[in-house]
Amino acid sequence: GITVKVKANQPVETSQKLTTGDDGFQRLSITLSNNGTESVAIESIVVQVPLSDTLSEKMKVAYGGSAMGTPVLVHKVGEQQKESLSFMYAMVQMKPDNYLFAGSLSWRIFLPEFKLEDNAFVIQTNGEGKVLKPGESINYEQIVLSRSKSWQNLLDTYGSAIAKENGVNQLKDVEYRGWATWDYYGGNFSDEDIYENIKQIKEIAPLSNLIQIDAGWYSQMGDFSTPRPDLPGGIKAIADSINAAGMTPGVWIDGFRANTDSEIFKNHPEYFLHDEEGNVIFHDRTSVKTVFFDYSHPGTSRYMAECIRVLKEEKGFPYFKVDFIGYGLNRNILKGTKTFKGIKPYDPSITDVERVRIGLKAIRKAIGPENYFLGL
Repeated sequence: GITVKVKANQPVETSQKLTTGDDGFQRLSITLSNNGTESVAIESIVVQVPLSDTLSEKMKVAYGGSAMGTPVLVHKVGEQQKESLSFMYAMVQMKPDNYLFAGSLSWRIFLPEFKLEDNAFVIQTNGEGKVLKPGESINYEQIVLSRSKSWQNLLDTYGSAIAKENGVNQLKDVEYRGWATWDYYGGNFSDEDIYENIKQIKEIAPLSNLIQIDAGWYSQMGDFSTPRPDLPGGIKAIADSINAAGMTPGVWIDGFRANTDSEIFKNHPEYFLHDEEGNVIFHDRTSVKTVFFDYSHPGTSRYMAECIRVLKEEKGFPYFKVDFIGYGLNRNILKGTKTFKGIKPYDPSITDVERVRIGLKAIRKAIGPENYFLGL
């Protein structure tokens, strides 16, 4: 009874296959095909998985946290809210030892949105005009379904399945303990503040092995190879001091945003997202406007890779915290805008998820496998 409905400007053929893996998860594979003679622009995709069990309002449902700031939401089935959705999974507790589960193992092209509606798992996706050329087929995101007596076992198996699906084998064997400038100073710190805390942390917590220089060290957000002019010796002197204390120096960058006062925006506005009328999209903050890197433009990846190369090779940082990755997605960008209704990237044929993946691959390659990449 699983249905797949695609809204597009031309017909799109769909096929589905349900198989059971060694981990016990049923894998729902969906293929979208353009068998016509003209290109197709996909507007939306809706997958409906009906439940054989009848839900009652007293049963509980959990929606998995999708990103930083969106924790797991748990409530009774009859208490659906505006926030009752997840881009990861939905799980229903039928009885104390009976759980139904639906989740996604990938975000490669689309961002699946899981909801519980009309006694079914409903998975909705904004197609964003994704183009299918004549004769082209693409796979929808890998969906898994399961029933279990234990929600812990479900989530453990789910995590392992995500790792396997995305080729994640062994994480870097390292354990960091330490301190970050943001924890006390926010973005307002001096080099002397850092040096004093290096000294203190070695006395208070001698096993500490990380000092993370967080937001605020750069001249303007987006100019991530140029430190503030009021840091004597620049960011390299700070990294050298951390190394001399026997700890790892870490540095913060925003991989998806910059300020309009930054040199990179002034010199290369084409590296940032625009609307359908050609205007740069921005969030208007208290004293500065924030713009958003467009990784569908090849110059954006080259620029970010060069910033990382400078921080790694010239400044001495082997640890990178890349923050606010969620601002690569259209839904998060448009939340904070009042006048922009649509986004038109440099390459409008790809989705926001594809743009994010282009950026993350460029960042991961620039950081290198020998160094540490913390993504938030």
